[in-house]
Amino acid sequence: MKFERRLTKKAKVDMTPLVDVLFMLLLFFMLTSVFKMVPGISMKLPTSTTNQTVSLSRLQVVAVSESEIYVNSTKTGIDGLDAAIKAAIAGKKPSDFSATFQGDKTAPYQLVVSVLDALRMNGIEGVSLITSASGKKP
Repeated sequence: MKFERRLTKKAKVDMTPLVDVLFMLLLFFMLTSVFKMVPGISMKLPTSTTNQTVSLSRLQVVAVSESEIYVNSTKTGIDGLDAAIKAAIAGKKPSDFSATFQGDKTAPYQLVVSVLDALRMNGIEGVSLITSASGKKP
């Protein structure tokens, strides 16, 4: 009499190496990504026909109104702008910084001048103005 063996090999996939590889890929992409936090403000930028692409600087100033100005992600007003700029460049040489200024299309011209003056008084000379492209070239 011949008995049939009941022991059969079952194919089994070990998930541990797969999870390890996926975790390492996730970690790699998280560490090499650059997240730039810009305040979520609804703005209408002025248009320009001679605009150029500039790289983002380490100091970003966004002016919506005199009571709502953002230095990087810190909200301040026109009165606290000088202190916010000093806090953003604390411990570093101001000549190492370049700033980008983004102002609302309807912002008063005096607000733009006040922000630029505050940047210059803190030693930041290189300021780029952010505009939107008008589509027409000169």
